[in-house]
Amino acid sequence: MLDLITLRLSHPCKTICEKTESPDSHDSNHEKKATVGDSVNPQTTITSPTVESLVCYGIGSVEGSRNAQFQLSLALELKDMLKIESKICISDPAMTQLDIEIAKALDMHVLDKDEALPSNIAVDKTVLYFMPHCPKGLYSHILEKNWTRQGLNRTVILGNRFSMYHERTIARQAPFIFPALAIAEEYTLPLIKFEDNTVFNDLAIHVFPHHHELPDLDVSEREVDPEML
Repeated sequence: MLDLITLRLSHPCKTICEKTESPDSHDSNHEKKATVGDSVNPQTTITSPTVESLVCYGIGSVEGSRNAQFQLSLALELKDMLKIESKICISDPAMTQLDIEIAKALDMHVLDKDEALPSNIAVDKTVLYFMPHCPKGLYSHILEKNWTRQGLNRTVILGNRFSMYHERTIARQAPFIFPALAIAEEYTLPLIKFEDNTVFNDLAIHVFPHHHELPDLDVSEREVDPEML
């Protein structure tokens, strides 16, 4: 258990945070406005309000997965880097009793089944949703829950790159992803070499600047995402 807790000091995850943080972001000579597909680097200025809460979905079981251990480590580093005062909230159906004990030892709040529903996450503060490799339908649910101009302005999603979704079925099983992509600024995470490159591959930070108007969308042909069953 102690070995897992000390993973918060994992070097690769600290490297990601160091590359994501922008020490010169207030210096106009170093600012670079990002567009969809840009990588996060020290010269990238991410236009987002101050994050006040961190919610983790889809990390899985740190007891049984090395990838999950690295992802949990990154969540802890993000909390420190962003100076988030509230506890990290975490939920995953794969979490074991040991996972729950580890999360509590790390001063995280483990969401129960009802609390974990996107519709029950408080939206009166800016929330960073850390969702590595979650089902596309879950991203869509988060977007739908916050689908107002004020709601999206308080939403930051670190998860699969929305721009990598292009199949027609996405429009039916996750109908809010394509409309969100039209108004999002997407910043891909820097490439970090791991023994298993499926830890942080294809992840990006998504923010939704308030100057973009919400596009129209049609959910009349919505289907259930089979990954959510």
